[in-house]
Amino acid sequence: MQLQYSFSSSNQRMVSGKRGFNFFLLVTLLNIIPVLSYKFHATLDGPAHLYNSNLINHLLFGDKSLLSNFFSFNPEAVPNWSGHFILSLFNLMMPAYLAEKLLMILYLIALPFSFRSLIKTLSPNNYLLSYLIFPFTYSFLFYYGFYNSIIAVVFMIVSINYWLKHQDNLTIKKGVILFMLLLVTYFSHLFIFAVLLLIIGLQIVGKAVIRLINSEIVKDVFIGFIKQAFILLLISGVPLVFLFNYFHSHPPIGEKHYLSSNDLMEYINKIKPFIGFNFDEEKHFTHALYKLFLVLFTLAFLKRILVIRTPFNIPFGDKIKYGLRNAFAVTDFFLLGAIIMLLLYFTLPDFQGDNGFVSVRLCFLFYLLLIIWIAVQRFPRWMCYIAIFITLFYSYKLNKYRKIPLTYLNEVAVQINDASKLIKPNSVVLPLDFSNNFNMMHFSNYLGIDKPMVILENYECNLTWFPLMWNRKEHPNAPKGNINREQFISSWTCDNHNPIKIDYIFLLGTIKNTNDSCTLAVKKTIDENYVVIDSTSKFFKIYQHKE
Repeated sequence: MQLQYSFSSSNQRMVSGKRGFNFFLLVTLLNIIPVLSYKFHATLDGPAHLYNSNLINHLLFGDKSLLSNFFSFNPEAVPNWSGHFILSLFNLMMPAYLAEKLLMILYLIALPFSFRSLIKTLSPNNYLLSYLIFPFTYSFLFYYGFYNSIIAVVFMIVSINYWLKHQDNLTIKKGVILFMLLLVTYFSHLFIFAVLLLIIGLQIVGKAVIRLINSEIVKDVFIGFIKQAFILLLISGVPLVFLFNYFHSHPPIGEKHYLSSNDLMEYINKIKPFIGFNFDEEKHFTHALYKLFLVLFTLAFLKRILVIRTPFNIPFGDKIKYGLRNAFAVTDFFLLGAIIMLLLYFTLPDFQGDNGFVSVRLCFLFYLLLIIWIAVQRFPRWMCYIAIFITLFYSYKLNKYRKIPLTYLNEVAVQINDASKLIKPNSVVLPLDFSNNFNMMHFSNYLGIDKPMVILENYECNLTWFPLMWNRKEHPNAPKGNINREQFISSWTCDNHNPIKIDYIFLLGTIKNTNDSCTLAVKKTIDENYVVIDSTSKFFKIYQHKE
């Protein structure tokens, strides 16, 4: 009878687990709908990544006579290669907009399921709160077009999960797989790779501490700790060399800019990483999620304190051991990692030179690690269901609000991409942005996502951590095109000694009446030397040089 009951109970768990998986899959698929709703699910840096991925393909496989005069491959083993590699690969087989869409879909599937798999590894029968990951899918990383960052987050979670599963029986094959995961994480994003090593390192230390608390032999604990630390160091050796070499070659320079304490606190309690477009509108939804996370964390923390309380009728020495054994859990290294991210969040500058958005990135990682810790704590099922409902409801509200800006941005992006048909391949295009729309900062790059052309607005080529760079031997003044709009115009249009022949001008927005001398010079130059070939759009005009 006991065996029959055990089998029946196991069978019920299998059925319940299958239903849970099916519902999680359904939510994941529904979460993809916003990306499928538009031709371009426009992001800030997305157009630039698509354009540069297309340049990579043409430099490798196409007619590169003109392009190689302006662009060259970065000779260093820099991060931020993964997203470009994937987009370049997809773009060989399909149009650029589909390549980007496929990348987004793969990410929107991979992040929830890698998170769920990690939670099941940490707490096999306690994965209801894996739904807490869904607000992280459409984060600022996504809407800023930081594709390499979101890829790195997925590989960070997968790598941690793989380490936890196989750390005690790492064969050569498993070691090679873990090495590849770490290497891909580095080539996706340098800082997230560093956080990955930090989390695994904390797990190794935490595991040793737990063993000592459980009164295992100190010598055995020490040998086990050294063995796992050495294995981690060995497996991560190559990307670590890349990491140190990069920082040695490119030390942080420039003036440091810090956010105020009020801004930092508001980023925390409004969960700035979940906001895609409008802070004042979206913060009402994200603050509700903040309250949910705060309640869950408080309840889990209080429960841990109550468990630490020891019976009165045991010796004092045993009380200490009892308290320590219940005070620490093997999953607490995620909470410690979250605390470290929070300390860095309040310590590091938000901008230094070309390095920016540091604070909101740290805030994102803080919440991600905190949610992992919360998700493996034990809560009543009814409380988990309430948390799931609140999470999915406000995720839906956020996506519903974002339909307004996404619809507008898609319309602009589609018209720009269609207008590229008027531009001859291997032409030089000068973008002039008078739109004053932050989200369309790199929209001119939609002109070059499907054909070879030189667009003189390519911020990636100014930075040291992207695959392509300006060919400064041929065009030493090329980097001046990305500093700001005024200097951009001055460098490329108002300079009579500029040797570059600009075939087309793409004017986004409208040149309004102004007394600015450079802008007036731009307008005069356009009127005298260019003719309008497309003025049908209400968003932009395209001019061609008079032959």
